[in-house]
Amino acid sequence: MKFPSWSKFKEKTSEFEKKTANATDEIKSEDYKAWYNRGIFQSKQGKYDEAVKSYDKAIEIKPDYYEAWSNRGNALSKLGKLRRSVKSYDKAIEIKPDDYLSWAGRGKSLSKLEKYDSSVKSYDKAIEIKPDYYEAWYNRGNSLNGCRRYNDAIASYDKVIEIKPDRYEIWSGRAWSLYKLRKYEESNENYNKVLELKPDFQVAKHNQEIVKKKLVESKK
Repeated sequence: MKFPSWSKFKEKTSEFEKKTANATDEIKSEDYKAWYNRGIFQSKQGKYDEAVKSYDKAIEIKPDYYEAWSNRGNALSKLGKLRRSVKSYDKAIEIKPDDYLSWAGRGKSLSKLEKYDSSVKSYDKAIEIKPDYYEAWYNRGNSLNGCRRYNDAIASYDKVIEIKPDRYEIWSGRAWSLYKLRKYEESNENYNKVLELKPDFQVAKHNQEIVKKKLVESKK
């Protein structure tokens, strides 16, 4: 979804909030999109609790509005309400099974719950629907690391690199997978790539020091 400019965003949000702030009348059925847009605006402002309430109103008016269920899942995930988030994505997917964004969001929430196997399956569905969705490939790699399936994680990161080679996070995840496989030289090279793309990434600097120590020990 394309967001309006910040000034128009604030203006539209203000107008709609004035319209609905003291509303006790029933909202007309055609206003479900207005409630949905209000939720989008509130999410952009970081007002996730309020966004959930707006999505709830949209869903109350139009229960099969899968975009509202999906974005409700996003807002709940931001609030750390992960199980509720998964249920919201499930509802979106029930309505529209080929919504790759809901599958990917579901995967992310499941990963945060450390349900890595289920997370990978959700990402698999997202990728099946949209094979070039590099965010799903990247997060799938992270979940595969959580499953300790390091070779599979590397393969997933490699798919991202084919699409988006300049993302330092991918090289960092790949470097960690290689470290866990005790491929210290390759891991070190990957951390070099991370720091080439993002020189101030402190986590990579710290992890590379660990890798370098292991590399020295392995050559003794």
